[in-house]
Amino acid sequence: MASAATLALALSLAPVAVAGAQPSTEPTAPLSTPSFTDVPTTNQFHGYITWMAETGITTGYPDNTFRPTNPVSRQALAAFLYRAITEQDSDFETPPSASFVDKPVTGSFFREVEWLATTGITTGWPDNTFRPGYNVERQAMAAFLFRAAGCPATTLPSSATFVDVPASHTFFREIEWMASTGVSTGWIVGSQAEFRPGAQIERQAMAAFMHRANAQGLLHPGTNNCPGQQTPDPTPPSVAAGATVISAGAEHSLVLRTDGSLYAWGNNHSGRLGDGTVSSRRTPVRVLDNVASVAAGGEHSLALRTNGSLYAWGHGFWGQLGDGTNVSRRSPVPVLTDVTAISAGRFHSLALRADGSLYAWGRNHFGQLGDGTTTDRFTPVRVLTGVTAISAGEIHSLAIRTDGSLYAWGRNIGGQLGDGTTTDRLTPVPVLTGVTTVSAGGARSLAVRTDGSLYSWGFNGNGGVGDGTNVNRHTPVRILTGVTAVSAGSAHSLALRTDGTVYAWGYGRYGRIGDGAVSTRPLPVRVQLTNVTAISAGGRHSLAVRADGSLYTWGHRSTGPLLGGGSLSQPTPVRLLTNVASPTG
Repeated sequence: MASAATLALALSLAPVAVAGAQPSTEPTAPLSTPSFTDVPTTNQFHGYITWMAETGITTGYPDNTFRPTNPVSRQALAAFLYRAITEQDSDFETPPSASFVDKPVTGSFFREVEWLATTGITTGWPDNTFRPGYNVERQAMAAFLFRAAGCPATTLPSSATFVDVPASHTFFREIEWMASTGVSTGWIVGSQAEFRPGAQIERQAMAAFMHRANAQGLLHPGTNNCPGQQTPDPTPPSVAAGATVISAGAEHSLVLRTDGSLYAWGNNHSGRLGDGTVSSRRTPVRVLDNVASVAAGGEHSLALRTNGSLYAWGHGFWGQLGDGTNVSRRSPVPVLTDVTAISAGRFHSLALRADGSLYAWGRNHFGQLGDGTTTDRFTPVRVLTGVTAISAGEIHSLAIRTDGSLYAWGRNIGGQLGDGTTTDRLTPVPVLTGVTTVSAGGARSLAVRTDGSLYSWGFNGNGGVGDGTNVNRHTPVRILTGVTAVSAGSAHSLALRTDGTVYAWGYGRYGRIGDGAVSTRPLPVRVQLTNVTAISAGGRHSLAVRADGSLYTWGHRSTGPLLGGGSLSQPTPVRLLTNVASPTG
């Protein structure tokens, strides 16, 4: 069994051999009984965690658990460091105004985060955010502890200690300091040592790191060499440009807020909201942290986290969750790693991985997965390579490849594939060139080309194509210019133009168009909203984010996508939330 020093660095990884592991530095007189019900004396971290409890650094949770393998959020680490260093009797005066836009004066841990900023332990990000709900990576932990030690002079080795932290790494100095002081030991894989800087750190590992640093008297930021030389806070792992920050499903909605937290509301049949229940919600509930992109499908949901891991929940009968079962899930379950973009259809899902490969899973009765069969898939299967953007419709799919060519596959009864036929396609077929953005809807498709022109095609009942007719279009037709983003719903569509205005068309019942009426619109009409940065069209409702981070919604009320109200229709946008993330992540 690995030593405590080894496991202090582990984050739910397979056991590996470790070199340079330190002897345990647990307190000489640990508690004779566990501090927490989930940290028995046999736990290798028991002494470290007990020290945190005895000193008041942690109180645990109300159910008397510590949850040792859970990740650590940035605001929780602020609290732990504050308590460890100030011994809870600091003369620090809480400022009257906030340093970060996402950590207001009235928020929890405001004092601790402000202390972190004042002492120089955190710098935040250039957009003036702290991102309190983001989980702490190992490189961030190194940076915070290094600053908490006063940014001490560090003799850097001639060669890097860890193979994955070269001298060119942004946090080379901080991580080498961790190694030189024995606060961290790393892993040995083969003949090389690894630090794994981008991995998230568990609460038990944090306890070990903090105890080792404290035991050496390293934590004292009061007098330090930090001012003017801190490396900016580590940036969360990047995701594909244009990450989806809002997503309207058939009868539910998802939104990503500035702190990386995911909120959901609406119909919760099959657990599609992800809050562990099947109770519908008329107000948004927090579901998951460290999220970079969201996708709401027919009765299921997807979330891409900042470390590239994909989670799914909700209805799973057709395998659309991708976890190998046909079981519905009320809470998020992991599905795939190294993901950069996601899209959820009615009963199928798509994911784009970092290497440009497209994976699909779920119902496949019309070939909407694109793998050449009509066999449902309960785990992801690779469909296409060289892909840059994806969109899953109700029963068809779209993908843009690296050369700007658009491919389509699946159901084609209304001509939604755009290949000039009404023949279903079990594998991707080329449709259009010079494409930058796509969206697949009920039985229609949208694409924006490099010149900003918007093309639409497919089923044209109720003006769904937007060309002023009710004739199905089997090939793309141009309907609008100056467009930057599009979203195709079940029976209506939205387009965002370069000036921040939104246009809508299609079936207008329940006010889903947003122009103040409940009439069907066969041509694009302007929505009563300006300064918009992101849009999403759902089953019978619509969402939009303005430049100030406020979320607006309109359309059908009864199943919860909107808040309250006596009428089923909300024909104009109403504000629902603030602090919604930027659409570029």
